[in-house]
Amino acid sequence: MALHVALTHRTSYRYDRAVSLGLQTIRLRPAPHARTPVLSYSLTVTTEVGFAIDQPAARVEPGLRLALELCDSAITYRSRYFNVVQAAPVLDLVLADQGNPRGLAFQLVAMHGALDTLDEQDGLTGINNPPRERLAAAGLLAEVESVVGDVHAAADQAAAASGVAGRLARIADAMAALSDRITQRYFALLPEAQSLGVAADLRAGVAA
Repeated sequence: MALHVALTHRTSYRYDRAVSLGLQTIRLRPAPHARTPVLSYSLTVTTEVGFAIDQPAARVEPGLRLALELCDSAITYRSRYFNVVQAAPVLDLVLADQGNPRGLAFQLVAMHGALDTLDEQDGLTGINNPPRERLAAAGLLAEVESVVGDVHAAADQAAAASGVAGRLARIADAMAALSDRITQRYFALLPEAQSLGVAADLRAGVAA
């Protein structure tokens, strides 16, 4: 009988004085040459928030509080809005607020800036033809802002918030795909994998 193992890794830092931290990039991706198959893996803010608020509208407030805790933004939220938990402000803080270092939008903007730097080093900074990775990062940011905007504009924000889990899951999938493209373009030493053999010949015949 096959043995399945689940691993959870959490890293935390505590300092005894004020420190200045720069951008940190955390990547989770199984190596393609690993002998042990990886059945599933995840490292995204969007899926955590989507899981937290995927509740009926009447019970969405505990999910919003959980989203604040998962994104380590509860203290920031209380400093702005006291203890009144509302759907639009919570989602704006953890998803669309570009000034919140623990929010998704901050990371997307930082990603776009890092890609700008990499493209500048490669001489690919032309405005008329930006690389698709930068376009994808900008598109994800626009979609995140659209999610929050729709909740903010809704007559019943709690009901609107409870229905965005699917959109956040699609954003998470798009971010995973973007991560793959960034890895392949900027960090992979090997060319993109190609199929060889009989299967590849059959596909080539079908395409012809």
